[in-house]
Amino acid sequence: MTFLYVALGGGIGAVARYCVSLLLAQHTNAPSWGSTLLVNIVGSLLIGLFYGYLQRHGLGNSLWSLLLITGFCGGFTTFSTFSLDLFRVLSEGQYLTAFLYPLLSVVLSFAALTLGLLATK
Repeated sequence: MTFLYVALGGGIGAVARYCVSLLLAQHTNAPSWGSTLLVNIVGSLLIGLFYGYLQRHGLGNSLWSLLLITGFCGGFTTFSTFSLDLFRVLSEGQYLTAFLYPLLSVVLSFAALTLGLLATK
């Protein structure tokens, strides 16, 4: 039964990620890796919010955790696409972007996670 919670959350997260990619592509001039950066930052914020809230309310090992953190956030965020995006910008000779993209991804995602945790206190 627990697999259903992970699958449901993961499916919703993956669709949400796809929608973010579509919206950015249709309404901005953001580079293709921009949506990956955005979902990883937002996903880190959400993981912080969910984790902090669930821990604070004694639900850290509950089905809610499987649905929201393992499922939704796991389906929403992506590291494999991040790696592919980094490979592409390096292959295109965009060395400044190749330096800044992983730096911003890690620093801003960690900051968003911390913000999410602090918001639950």
